[in-house]
Amino acid sequence: VDLDQVRLNALQVRQYNDAQLQDLESIIDTVEDFPFATVGLGSGIAERFRGTPAARVVSLLDSVTGSNALERLENLRNIAAEAGQRGSGLGQVTERELAILRAARGALSPEQNTELFLQNARRILTQLQEVRAERRRILARDFPDIEAAIYGNDREQARDDAEDAINFFLNQSGG
Repeated sequence: VDLDQVRLNALQVRQYNDAQLQDLESIIDTVEDFPFATVGLGSGIAERFRGTPAARVVSLLDSVTGSNALERLENLRNIAAEAGQRGSGLGQVTERELAILRAARGALSPEQNTELFLQNARRILTQLQEVRAERRRILARDFPDIEAAIYGNDREQARDDAEDAINFFLNQSGG
């Protein structure tokens, strides 16, 4: 096993997964802050104007669904490779097939009403968090040193970040 390749793959997966989680959390926050201007009836017009919350949601959705499609496509290629297929074993992927892959994790469209949109977004967020946790668990089991180098101690980092924020606030307020 090439440990450098394992380390590189694990780092790329973490960065990719973290970016998806951050984008989805940002989408949820934006929709919660501006429910009538981001999804549902009003979103179609508002999304056409740059800088609006609706345009932000559409842009982030494109990123999340595109990443989801690429992840699914990569999974299919890996399955085909493990089955002994030559190359990717998939051939050309049509636009329709790519659209199906984009929607594979769940329906998420700004045309949905706010309640349904947020329900689906939260479900997808939970799925992504579960996948991240499982990938980390497997990495910790099989390559504990690489897991520690890639993920570190998240609790310790969170505590350090909180202390930094408190110290920054105290310094700003003169305390």
